[in-house]
Amino acid sequence: MDASSSCPQWKFDVFLSFRGKDTRNSFAAHLYDALCRRGINTFIDDSKLRRGQVISPALAAAIKNSMFSIVVLSKKYASSGWCLEELVKILESKTGMEERVLPIFYNVDPSDIRKQKGEFGKEFNRLVKNLKGEKMERVKIWRKALTQVANIAGEDSRNRHEPTLIKKIIAEISNKVFSRYSSYDINLVGIHSRIQEVESLLNTVVIIGICGIHGIGKTTLADAVYKKISHQFECSAFLENVGEDFRKQGLIGLRKNLISLLVDDGNLNVKGCTSIEGRLCCTKVLIVLDNVKDGAILEFLTANQDSFGPGSQIIVTTTEKDLLISHSMKYYEVRLLNKDEAMVVLRHYSSKHKLPKDDSMELSVRIRNYAQGLPLALKVLGSSLFRMEKLEWRSHLDKLKSCPHPEINQVLQIKQLISLSVMNQALMCKWCWRFANERDSLWRVVISTKFGEEAGGWNSRDIRGGYGTGLWKDIRKEWFTFYQNSISSLGNGRRLGFWKDPWCDETVLCDAFPTLFNLAAHKDARVAEMWDFSREVGGWSPVFLRPFNDWELEEVERFLHFIHTKKIRNGQEDRLLLT
Repeated sequence: MDASSSCPQWKFDVFLSFRGKDTRNSFAAHLYDALCRRGINTFIDDSKLRRGQVISPALAAAIKNSMFSIVVLSKKYASSGWCLEELVKILESKTGMEERVLPIFYNVDPSDIRKQKGEFGKEFNRLVKNLKGEKMERVKIWRKALTQVANIAGEDSRNRHEPTLIKKIIAEISNKVFSRYSSYDINLVGIHSRIQEVESLLNTVVIIGICGIHGIGKTTLADAVYKKISHQFECSAFLENVGEDFRKQGLIGLRKNLISLLVDDGNLNVKGCTSIEGRLCCTKVLIVLDNVKDGAILEFLTANQDSFGPGSQIIVTTTEKDLLISHSMKYYEVRLLNKDEAMVVLRHYSSKHKLPKDDSMELSVRIRNYAQGLPLALKVLGSSLFRMEKLEWRSHLDKLKSCPHPEINQVLQIKQLISLSVMNQALMCKWCWRFANERDSLWRVVISTKFGEEAGGWNSRDIRGGYGTGLWKDIRKEWFTFYQNSISSLGNGRRLGFWKDPWCDETVLCDAFPTLFNLAAHKDARVAEMWDFSREVGGWSPVFLRPFNDWELEEVERFLHFIHTKKIRNGQEDRLLLT
């Protein structure tokens, strides 16, 4: 889901439905406890909410405002008209979204529920027998609901080890809840590919680091990985702001906090740690230490990594990459958001304010270029500038070039970043510029022959091999940085992409006019291919897959107005210019 799309604001992750007499003090209680320990916000009904056999408004709201529903169908479930009304309400609220209902067939055959037979059917028929008057009209609705829920894929508890079954349910629900949140949570744009990269690293070693500058999303990434994989471990702990805690309490305090979280005991004393550590040596654990600043913590971890059971994993986040390197730790360096991801973040803010589309796109592009893919900078500027009038935000952005935003400046720690590595990056970007523009240079011909060129010939193909690639592999890595800080100068239009390159006032047309881009017949066409050379003065002639509908004509008019002043210049080459 696009970040700009509207999304339901769920009050609960899970609504848990069950027959109290059967499972309240057994399976349902254990399942509820496991859901809560996993951090899944679960609604469990209170008997005070029940009034006869009519669903109270509070309970109906809880069902409607829950992302998922788990229905524990035990043998006596159908003996309660209340439970059956609850089931009807769950299925009504999830119409067309049956994947959000997870039935647990607790010691009962699904076919008995489907056909209301066996012991389950006897309980149902006993209930029906005692009904009178208008209540008899509900029987047909109940039967339909029981048949419907029995046809949904669920979990059968028969001949299953109960703790193992609960673990499987928790894993399934955890993944679903996380994927739903991440599809529209503005903090999780682009997170999935980064999670996969961290997971691939976790498969190789016990301890890994996640590093990057302030505000790039290290904690967010570590938390996302933790939520996704923690169900695979026997116990887990996420320690926030470890650097500050270590400064105040030292290693002894850190050790106590870690063990107390792993064993879920907030009153643990230091003397008791020894015996508990003996138990943990056979336990598969997941540990995340966030914001580590001191090498002593890494020394403690590497010295004690065998103190936990086989398969255990430890993740450390830090801004100090050199700290990880000095302790020979494998690490993942968090990537900045790319252009598309940055635009998704900004659409989240632009959708809240009624700016004209052209103004909104201009502002988004300028914020994106200024933020350079840093999530915090995108959020800070997006949340403030989209509230302003056009002249005001233009003036504000111009001032930022000479006087950076104080919050962003603090987070980026700009003075620390003006270093030799930045100078090297600038030199590498200059070589990227030379490759893009010095078409006939011998060195460029050699590189393009060896590695090939990408569309337009602006850069070489991505280099993945490890042998014989030389310095150019490092230079090629800086292409994204160079491209983010360059503008396109239109010449003959043979190298610039009409829809996908920022040749028109630094605007990418596929971003500014997504409806027309989807209808475009040639999405990868060069600018020159969209120019009609047959006319004396020339003109634009983009081709679309079908005639436009009436409601699309306004966007077509804006599109033509936007590009009509731009012209092909036959005597000049397309160029990329550094800003």
